[in-house]
Amino acid sequence: MKSPALILLTSLLMAGIAGAQYAPAKQRARDVSGRMTERQNVTADGSPASRYGLPQTAPPATPPPTAENSVSAPTIKPSTQQQAATKVKADLAEARAKGEATAELKKQFVQDLSATAQGYNRPSLAALTRFGESLLTAVATKKGTAADDARLVKNVVISLNSAGLSPARLQEISEEIHAVLTKSGISADETSLITQHLSAAVSDIQSGGVK
Repeated sequence: MKSPALILLTSLLMAGIAGAQYAPAKQRARDVSGRMTERQNVTADGSPASRYGLPQTAPPATPPPTAENSVSAPTIKPSTQQQAATKVKADLAEARAKGEATAELKKQFVQDLSATAQGYNRPSLAALTRFGESLLTAVATKKGTAADDARLVKNVVISLNSAGLSPARLQEISEEIHAVLTKSGISADETSLITQHLSAAVSDIQSGGVK
């Protein structure tokens, strides 16, 4: 028969062994619980979930633009005057290609020149016809570049819409036209005649023109 002291000592030893076995398990449970709490706290404040082995969620893809939400730049149509000026340049190129200014082409050229004159004061048809026919006849047999034609037509259009321009500015325009014609190989006499006819058309405009 065991003594009471031996029984008590045995009980204490058994309790110690059980406590020693229970303590690591309890600590592991606390560690797991702490890591789970930490994951929740960190991911809640925006830290990367992948740091803790959690699955990452890709940001939503931006949808491609559609016809409904795409905005296109407005199309700017050329004005009537710009369209007429383009035709004037085409007339010059056609006359050069043919090597002559036909009666039909002269008529078309004068009409296109008239369409560029859109001011309140316009040149008379007679003055515009003399200028247009003399210019087209001279240009038809000469070579010229697209840049020279663009410069020539630009100054002609300004001349045909010159109401209110100063004499000094009109003189500058006349000199620019003279320079382009000379560069194209047009003779001095032809150039002088062309500029005279243009001056007559401009004079119509400056004096009130055809309403």
